[in-house]
Amino acid sequence: MLVLAERSYNTLMRVAGERQQLQLVSATIDALGDDLTLAESSQRGYLLTGDTRYLEPFKSAAGRIAARTNLLRGMAPLPLRESPSLRDMYAQMELKLGEMNRAIELRTHDGPDAAQRLVNTDAGKQYMEAFRSHRQLVSQAADALIARKQVEFNRLLSATRLSFMACVLAALLAFVLYLGQTYRIDKLTRSAQRATEEERARLERQVRERTARLTDLASYLQTAVEDERARLARELHDELGALLTAAKLDVARLRMRLPADAGKLADDLAHLSGVLNEGIALKRTIIENLRPSALTNLGLVPALENLTREWSHASRIEVHTALEPVELDESRALAVYRLVQEALTNIQKYARPSRVAVRLDTHDGIVEVSVVDDGVGFDPSNLPLATHGLTGMQHRLDACGGRLVIDSAPGRGTRITGTLAQQPAPR
Repeated sequence: MLVLAERSYNTLMRVAGERQQLQLVSATIDALGDDLTLAESSQRGYLLTGDTRYLEPFKSAAGRIAARTNLLRGMAPLPLRESPSLRDMYAQMELKLGEMNRAIELRTHDGPDAAQRLVNTDAGKQYMEAFRSHRQLVSQAADALIARKQVEFNRLLSATRLSFMACVLAALLAFVLYLGQTYRIDKLTRSAQRATEEERARLERQVRERTARLTDLASYLQTAVEDERARLARELHDELGALLTAAKLDVARLRMRLPADAGKLADDLAHLSGVLNEGIALKRTIIENLRPSALTNLGLVPALENLTREWSHASRIEVHTALEPVELDESRALAVYRLVQEALTNIQKYARPSRVAVRLDTHDGIVEVSVVDDGVGFDPSNLPLATHGLTGMQHRLDACGGRLVIDSAPGRGTRITGTLAQQPAPR
């Protein structure tokens, strides 16, 4: 439409310009007749009276005639410039002007009689009538060209209007088709979005269900592990403990029955007694690792104090504790104990700290336990897949309805914080 508008505008302006030029040509031709008539009137006034004041209008009219003739020669269109009538009009006009100039010269130099004789020949009248005849033909030709240009202008204007109407209708049709296509695309898009949302919802349900199953499975496995540890601890305490104790009593009775001079045999029995004592101590350590007796018999705070003290002695790393007594059931107390135990194990393996702090407190029914070290730290967002210790901590707290937060960065140490309610949430 822009191209059509520009081309139509240029064409209409060209035709309008040509029509305006033809109108100016027609007006110039009419003006030439008026100027020639004025010049003839001024010439007759001078011939009759001899008053030179009549020569001024004559000269002015002759100058305008010369100027308009030059203008007409330059701007007349080619069909008009090549017209015989225009050439004849120029010729008759020049003859008429020559006749009038000759009469004025005769009046000026030879008197009125000489000028009157020239006038009486009727040559000027014939030149004037021939000029008017040819001027009328030229005007008619110019009017015909103007009419043709007007017809062409009207035709172009009608064609432009029809073209614009066609373009507008085509644009409306294209817009309607576009709206229809947009509606269909939008409908398909909404349908695809609904299908995508339904599929996503289905996948999210599956993820939630499987996550819940995995969480339940992890909780079950941890409970099973703890139960198995408790069973092994009881069997070690009851069966192996009884065997080691009986063996130690037997060694003691044998030593009492030895004669005074049984030197090497006494040494062997003493060594055997030491080995039995080491076995009993190892049994006690294994039992404590499997199921801390302090947690069962004394409570969470003494168990944590015993754990941190033994870990500090074994690792030679300073541990600061701030343990507030809390009321937790057996499963939640065991989860807190295992979290601290796993955190200390990881610190000893990887952190290389100089100091560790363990804190346990409660506020508004929420228990918070934290283990902080000043070691090398790590990036929690870029953990290896095999970090089962942290995963185990997370599952233990999830099973208790708690939350684990790991705050660490390379070179900035690590803070592991677990929070859980003192009482289980009602189901």
